[in-house]
Amino acid sequence: MNLKSIVPLAIIVSSSQAVAIDTSLCPSSLSVAATVTRVNASSIYSKVPGWKEAQSTLSNNRSFRSSFRLMRKTQKSCIYGDRSNNTATLTTATLIDPEVSEGTTSNDIVILNYSIAGSSFVSYVAVKSYSISGVALWTDPSTQKIKTKLFSPDWNRARDFDLGMVAVQLR
Repeated sequence: MNLKSIVPLAIIVSSSQAVAIDTSLCPSSLSVAATVTRVNASSIYSKVPGWKEAQSTLSNNRSFRSSFRLMRKTQKSCIYGDRSNNTATLTTATLIDPEVSEGTTSNDIVILNYSIAGSSFVSYVAVKSYSISGVALWTDPSTQKIKTKLFSPDWNRARDFDLGMVAVQLR
């Protein structure tokens, strides 16, 4: 192989987006603090069984704190857990972005799955960088949607439904 054929290949590889995180760089623990900034008063999803209960739970519990420990690594993610069976997953997600001509972007994210008073919630938090010493968010705190995880009779499976906004700090 000559130098002329290596240069274009190097440019393609260096300009492509990451497809998975480097699990050797995952921190051993994550500390999460989230504060509810808005709870939706109504929604097109409010008729889904459990939505109003989750809305009430979120209105009455305006914050969430937890310390997560690394439980296991997979090829593409690091999975953390706390003493209350809540989880956080550091991974790379490919998102469809209609404002980008290619249509998709890959971002490192932490997926927070947690329960408060019997209701299940999820937030997807974009990560600017991560290393063995911790994670850095694009903004601190990072304002994200908070969704409730409910069984949808229309889809015959569990789905995430928008419920409000939450300010997340992650270290």
